[in-house]
Amino acid sequence: MYVALHNRSLIKVHGVDSVKLLQNLTTNDVNRLRHRETDQDPTAPPAPSAISSAILNNLGRVLFDVIIYGPADAAANEFYVECEQDARDDLVKHFKKYKLRSKVKFAVEDGLEVTAFVGKKAADLALQYSKNTNEIAVTDPRHPGLGTRAMVPTVAAADVGVSLTSPDFMSNLVEGTLTDYVRCRYHVGVPEGLVEITKEEAFPLESNFDVLNGIDFDKGCYIGQELTARAKFVGVTRKRLLPVTIQPALNPETAPLSGTKIYHKGKSVGKFKRGIDSDGMALLRLSVTHIEDDAELTMEGPDGTTYQVHHQRPAWFMDMLKEMDES
Repeated sequence: MYVALHNRSLIKVHGVDSVKLLQNLTTNDVNRLRHRETDQDPTAPPAPSAISSAILNNLGRVLFDVIIYGPADAAANEFYVECEQDARDDLVKHFKKYKLRSKVKFAVEDGLEVTAFVGKKAADLALQYSKNTNEIAVTDPRHPGLGTRAMVPTVAAADVGVSLTSPDFMSNLVEGTLTDYVRCRYHVGVPEGLVEITKEEAFPLESNFDVLNGIDFDKGCYIGQELTARAKFVGVTRKRLLPVTIQPALNPETAPLSGTKIYHKGKSVGKFKRGIDSDGMALLRLSVTHIEDDAELTMEGPDGTTYQVHHQRPAWFMDMLKEMDES
């Protein structure tokens, strides 16, 4: 399955100081995109790569969740920053705020869009076929279950030659919808965007950046680093964004609003973020995730409907619990 992610945008960041600027603003190590392993063939160009990251304010709260794509030439000072479309203009302003005298430029990339290739067949085909094109295609850096992510031209394939958007390639795959893709995200427990990762409210560890490859705790300073490191090493994270199933299925016209409280035996234990049909994402206290029968978790819609909320335990969550038990 392939899905054109029209809800995402790309910002080109280029210039001799681009690494320095991004390194000072992001939770992950941008230098990883400059020192990638090459193929066994020493004459082959290094494969494009990407990292996920958060951009924080000085209180350690998330402003933006991004994916940063490195250049095909690891020595180049050119990066593409993917963000939610609704956050694009604010992110450009944020970059300019911290640019100062740095030699770096920013440009909204209207000629490219992000397409996800989900499922082993589609993901593998996209990675393989991209070697015949000039397009960047990488395994989603947050979770391999989200398949391959590619930057493809927005113009017709006939105008760009060999491409992941060409009919010859797309005919091998089924086109999915954005709803299909969001369900895939929920199933593997990957939050995304301003609704699920609430701007200036969410903390990076609560939003799972640490377990979804979005934080490098060994890199140098960045805005919000001190509070993030303290939360990690003191172990004070008491809540996590987790996938949930909801009964009855949500009706878009009467669904609970983002931020609706979730209760267990009359006590607030979390907040609903967003959902589609019976799948969704919620911020829950870790204490309730140990309840075997979570049918007692409930929330109420604006029309008075009571919904049963069942938290899910993706693989990364089970690994995290195991690590906590062993420490």
